[in-house]
Amino acid sequence: MISAVFRAAFFGDRRRWLGFRIAGHADFDDPGRDIVCAAVSALSQAAVIGITEVVGVPATWNRDAGELSLDLPFDDGYLEATDVLLETVYLALADLSEQYPGELGVRIVYSNERGR
Repeated sequence: MISAVFRAAFFGDRRRWLGFRIAGHADFDDPGRDIVCAAVSALSQAAVIGITEVVGVPATWNRDAGELSLDLPFDDGYLEATDVLLETVYLALADLSEQYPGELGVRIVYSNERGR
């Protein structure tokens, strides 16, 4: 269990990324000045834009207050591009979680662990 304020779970099937869920808010600083919140938001939203608008993947995504999720279709035609984008965001958020461990927790959940 991740005890950080922001929780990021990246889903995969040991062969490719299948999506992510990022939820919570950082309490590193006041709203509008919170660099952890800004970084997590920018990275995760850039991933959604890159995958859906630049690559053109018909992914399912949802943004609600304090949560962003992305689910990729099972289509190998997009595999290389989506893997590069999600691996980049995963590594960037993992690095950020090392710098601010009380603010952000990042984990990988394999498909057999989430009921897929």
